[in-house]
Amino acid sequence: VDKNFQKASGRKFDDKHLKQIGLEGESWVVDEYRRRLPDSLCDSVVHVSLHDDGAGFDLVAPSVQYLDQLHHIEVKTSVRPTAYFEFFISRNEFEVGAIDDSWVLLLVRKEQGAFKLFGHIFHSSLLALAPTDAVDFSRWESLEVRLHKSETFPGLP
Repeated sequence: VDKNFQKASGRKFDDKHLKQIGLEGESWVVDEYRRRLPDSLCDSVVHVSLHDDGAGFDLVAPSVQYLDQLHHIEVKTSVRPTAYFEFFISRNEFEVGAIDDSWVLLLVRKEQGAFKLFGHIFHSSLLALAPTDAVDFSRWESLEVRLHKSETFPGLP
């Protein structure tokens, strides 16, 4: 291996660390919903990804604004303190959002050990960003997205 390459890279992808941050963010969102919802609806908040990581969303929760609506929430958590929120969305998550009107993407940031809501978006905000499959034998599986806070809705959906 080229010694210059070793010095330049200096980092190794840590999937376990990213999964831990993601799980912490999801758990924080579950707690935040339960804190903001009436007691009678707290049992309606379900942490789906603990049992099914292929559903295309992480949580089911009632809307904090319209209590009779349920959202299927995909949570993305970041530890990068910038004006932008960068994340990857899988093709499965994207396709579930395309057919599920209750799907919403919630962005959470962990800064100095504390979680904060960055904002949320709906699938329609992702449509223009998704690539197209140019040929039948090749398809995209993951999409990198970069959103400014002004491109999101504030608070919990």
